[in-house]
Amino acid sequence: MCISFALPIETELRHSPRTTPGKQSFSAPSGKVMLPFPLPSMPFPFPLSFHRLALWCLLAAGLFLTAAHGKETASPDVALREAWQLLYQGEFDIALRRFHSVGEATAPGSPQRCEALYGQAHCWTNRTGGRDLDRARELYRTLLSESPPQSPLRPWCELELAQIAHYFTPLEERDYAAIVQGYLSVHEAHPHSPAGEEAFLSAWLLKKAALNEKPQTVIDAALAFLQTHPQTPLRGQVLTLVANSYRDENDIQTCLKYLIEAYQARASLNPAFDYSTFLWQIASLAEFELGDLRLARTYYEQLIRDYPRDTRVFPARQALKRIDAIIDAVRRGKTPPQFTNRGEKG
Repeated sequence: MCISFALPIETELRHSPRTTPGKQSFSAPSGKVMLPFPLPSMPFPFPLSFHRLALWCLLAAGLFLTAAHGKETASPDVALREAWQLLYQGEFDIALRRFHSVGEATAPGSPQRCEALYGQAHCWTNRTGGRDLDRARELYRTLLSESPPQSPLRPWCELELAQIAHYFTPLEERDYAAIVQGYLSVHEAHPHSPAGEEAFLSAWLLKKAALNEKPQTVIDAALAFLQTHPQTPLRGQVLTLVANSYRDENDIQTCLKYLIEAYQARASLNPAFDYSTFLWQIASLAEFELGDLRLARTYYEQLIRDYPRDTRVFPARQALKRIDAIIDAVRRGKTPPQFTNRGEKG
C-alpha cells in the first residue's frame, strides 16, 4: 500500500505490485508529494479522498446529533426518570434543564408537567449552591394552581411550602405558632396522605419543643393519631414522641413501655438502620431509673451482639459486670454495692 498527496490536495490509496507481504513501498508520481512515513492500513475498500473523508465526518456528526436530539426528545416519562436520577446524584443544573424541557413540552395540568414543576422546585430548594427559595415557592404555587384536586403532588407541595417557612427562616425570625399552624393545615387538608401524616408529626414535635405544650396534651394527640392511622409508617416516630412526653411527666415505666414499642416499630420497618442509641437508652433507663436489671441486661446484651463495634460496647460490658455484682450480692444476702447513675461505685 502506498499513500501520496497530490496538488490540489487529494489522497490516493494504491497497492504497488512491487510490495512484498508485510512490507509497504511508497512511490511519488510526478506532481505528487510523497509522505515520508507509512500509515497503517485503513478498512476502506475504495480510494479515500479528502472529499470522501469530509463526507464521512459529516455523516458521523449527523448520527451523533440525531442520537443527542433523540435523547432530548425522549418520552416525558423517560426524561423525568432521568431527571430524578440526576437530582439524586447532585447534578442539579442538568436535572433542572431536563425538568424544564419536560414542563415546556407538556400541557398544563398534565401529570408530566406537574411532576416537572415539582422537580424544578425541588432542585431550587435542595441544591447547596445557588438555592433560590423564591423561585421554588413560585413553582410550587404554580403547580397548585394548575394541578387537578386529586393530584398526588398537591399534599407534597403544601408540605414543602410549610417546610421552607420552617427550615429556611432565620432562627431569630421564626414564628413557631405560624409554622405549626402551617403544618396542621396540611394535615387537616390531607389527613391520610403520607405528606399529611408527616405534617402532623412535624407540628406536634414543634409544639412540644418550641411552644412548650403540656406533655399530656401531646400524648393524647399522638395516641389519637395512631388510632386513626394504625398502618402509618411513622408509627415508630410518633411512639417516640409519646415516650419522651411520658419522660417529661417523670413516668419512667410508661416511658420505657412506649420506647420499646417505638424501637420495635422502627426496626420492623427498617432493620438495616443503626438502633444502638435506642438500645442504650432503654438499657440505661431500665437500670438507673427503673431498677429493672433483667430488662437492662436484655438490652445491654442486644447492643453488644448487634453492634459489636459501637463505642458503647465497653460500657455495656461494664454494666453487665455491675448487674452481676448486684445480683450476686443479693443472692448471698449481702448489701449490694452502690453505683451512681454513671456506673461508678458510690
